[in-house]
Amino acid sequence: MDRTNHIINQRIEESYRHIKPYMDDLESTKELREMCKFCEKYCGQKHDYTECENMPCFRFWLVYEYLKWDASWS
Repeated sequence: MDRTNHIINQRIEESYRHIKPYMDDLESTKELREMCKFCEKYCGQKHDYTECENMPCFRFWLVYEYLKWDASWS
């Protein structure tokens, strides 16, 4: 199971590196902002997502983004 977790974490990190330059883009983060608007820590479009890197909700969104990217190659 450790190997599987390691691979999953690598994919999440890859997704974050890919999406990080676009975090201020409203279209690129539409689903994320919809999810985050219910969080007490969220402070709008200029929210600093580095505070969320280890939050399960943010990691879930990164997995979703990775899966969308991976499916685009199928």
